[in-house]
Amino acid sequence: MGTFIKTWIDRLAHLVSKEPHLQTARLLRWSVIGWNLFNIALMSPYSQEFYGLGAYTVQRPFAPSQWHDWILEFLRHEAIRPYYYLIQGIQVLALLGALAAFLPRVMILIAFICAENLQAITQGTLDGGDNIMSLLLIYLLFINTTGNPISIKWEPLRELFTGLSNVAFLLARIQIAVVYAASGLYKTQGDLWQSGMAIYYILQGDYSHPLLRELVVAYPMIPMLATYATLLFQLAFPFCVWLRSTRLWILIIGVFFHIGIAFGMGLVEFGIAMCCTYTAFFFESWSVSIGQRVDHALARLPFCSNQATKSDSL
Repeated sequence: MGTFIKTWIDRLAHLVSKEPHLQTARLLRWSVIGWNLFNIALMSPYSQEFYGLGAYTVQRPFAPSQWHDWILEFLRHEAIRPYYYLIQGIQVLALLGALAAFLPRVMILIAFICAENLQAITQGTLDGGDNIMSLLLIYLLFINTTGNPISIKWEPLRELFTGLSNVAFLLARIQIAVVYAASGLYKTQGDLWQSGMAIYYILQGDYSHPLLRELVVAYPMIPMLATYATLLFQLAFPFCVWLRSTRLWILIIGVFFHIGIAFGMGLVEFGIAMCCTYTAFFFESWSVSIGQRVDHALARLPFCSNQATKSDSL
């Protein structure tokens, strides 16, 4: 019993004194922000159709008595709605500021508020990728993503912020694992998933690739194997991703799985979003190597000074 208590005391001490995922957290920030910029680029040509007064999606009216609407859904207000493009512009500037590590937490908060307002009026078109990325933006508000240890001199306050950052990073990882666990468990309750026919019917949809529709009709054994493989992967991910011996393999399988979803089923944003979340599970050595390569590449650009490449240390 004494050994057990000592072990947990040591773990708590490490939680507030060490930051073992500095570069991985930095890489996670890049990935989440990069996806959000990618999403904006995809949506921009159709902004009027999605966000304008004549948008295709069904809207609920703005509720002035609800504080939530004034913060995260104020774009529903008829007087504000025509200026949706300003919200998009502010979101882009905030994301670029966060990417450059200029007041990253402030920029991430602004980007989150903008994203929530834009998503509030396009809920019927969201595919799940938007949701997981919004959740990760919240976690990033509490995670030290600078790539450098917290430099607060007063030790109690430094330990508080270090512990908060480590807990938030762990919760972000757990959040991703829970997505797979919930999805896999929910699927096991469906008759089509139990019978092995789910992928067959999914690929008969209008958004799936025509070649895949023809393939599953010609070879029905393929969608059956794909159905059970999907269940196995989603149920195994929450366990395998925590083990050092299986983490790399489950992440590689996941990348191929989500690329298949992105281009086979037409859920491009969702597939890429889930691949971006995998950076949260990178070993620190991987993230250090990637970060060094990115910093070196930025240093070679003519418009980037040495000081600019060190902006993450501020």
